[in-house]
Amino acid sequence: MNVVGGRLQLAGPFKGIEGHVAAMRAMGFNCVRVDWIDRTLDDPRAMAQLDAFVTACKQVGLKVIFDNHNNEATRADWENAAQQKNGLWFDTGPGTDGTDGAGDRGTISAAKFQGDWVTFAKHWAGNPTVIGFDIRNEPCAHTKTPALWGGNGPTDIHAMYEAVGNAILAVNPNALIICEAVINYKIGAYEGDLSVARTLPIVLSNRAKLVYSVHEYPKEIGEYRGPESGVGYINRMNKTWGWLITEGVAPVWIGEMGASMISTASKAWGQTLLDYMNGKALGGPRFSGGQQPIGGDWWAWGCLTGQNPNGCVGEDGQVRPEQAHFITQMIFHPESSSPKSPYPLSPVIEGISWDWESYATAAPGSDLWPVAWGPDDHLYAAWGDGGGFGGTDSDGRVALGFARIEGTPEHWRGINVNGGKNPEHPASFLKKGKTTGIAFIDGVLYATVNLEDGTWPEVDHALAEVYKLASNAANRRLCNI
Repeated sequence: MNVVGGRLQLAGPFKGIEGHVAAMRAMGFNCVRVDWIDRTLDDPRAMAQLDAFVTACKQVGLKVIFDNHNNEATRADWENAAQQKNGLWFDTGPGTDGTDGAGDRGTISAAKFQGDWVTFAKHWAGNPTVIGFDIRNEPCAHTKTPALWGGNGPTDIHAMYEAVGNAILAVNPNALIICEAVINYKIGAYEGDLSVARTLPIVLSNRAKLVYSVHEYPKEIGEYRGPESGVGYINRMNKTWGWLITEGVAPVWIGEMGASMISTASKAWGQTLLDYMNGKALGGPRFSGGQQPIGGDWWAWGCLTGQNPNGCVGEDGQVRPEQAHFITQMIFHPESSSPKSPYPLSPVIEGISWDWESYATAAPGSDLWPVAWGPDDHLYAAWGDGGGFGGTDSDGRVALGFARIEGTPEHWRGINVNGGKNPEHPASFLKKGKTTGIAFIDGVLYATVNLEDGTWPEVDHALAEVYKLASNAANRRLCNI
């Protein structure tokens, strides 16, 4: 998530924070990295917006990592959007030239930066949705006032990570402390170089809370020198940060990665990186059983057409197909620890493979989706708490809706029959009702419906018959449509 001037930037065909968060979760993401700047603390509306965002994430089971992106909120925000131009985490006092590097007078000293982080971290203490803090986005050593790893001077970022990290843990002991590598274009360390941590590692009061971080992009984004795919790229990652994992020193999180994934070169870059992250790259890290591979954050959320990266969301509200293949490889699927299958292997079905190139999300936010095959050779389905096909959590939302799916697997379309966005018939279950089972019997679609203590809907065209189930659940009925 981008933040400019301290406010969330929500770009895409979704309504409000809840719509965006629901779409993120529906697309398979489990965590989101959200920027904040020091000026965010001085803006009650900005903090209220972040509160609302975290609340929405909690409701759908999405975790949040906050990163401090830059200090100021000025006309030069976009100059500092990628990285603060002075290369530091503060912009006034010893070690600076008194500006943020983009021509704006500095207002954040090193002491205030630490104090701001303590205030910000304390605000989220005890909130299990906020799991970590990325201390500073892309510190740089190729600038006029470079960030240095060690030396005990005013721009010693290693010392800052320890001081600020421990100060945060004192008020929010459950948080992960994420420390980014220093980027240095002069020596070709475009993703950041963590080889310096071999001789000067970061030591926190709780070592288990330390996470190192780098940012990985293809040449078309980061203008890297050297190979961006294949063996050369693998060797580069091994040297700059992969050794921390293979030698069991500390976890590394790729805090930013991505591109529009249109060019052949970017696709080769992406596959090499994903294979490396998942333990499949020859010469890279290896993972076994339920061991979690390397985590990462795909840049960026939203529909950012015209930019590169252009955002993972298309104008239709779906994951851009050219990026979907790579995003799905980031989702962690732990292997079962069971010694054997609890049921016999099928003598007919030898295996299942998924065509992720055709993966699409057509009804973000809607859930449940029991399906039945109709006598007209179409599929019929029901959903809960959403707008159905073409809708969202806020656009066309109903408690229970019914839809028809026509066409072939390659060319299909969903049509909202009862409820949802642009339905053939108005919703019969607008506020109450859920179903987890539907079936066709003699050409009639039956559904088991839990009314959730609601009143049976007034209908004249959608519900032909209503039957009360002979069960203890007095509030369940069987209806046909």
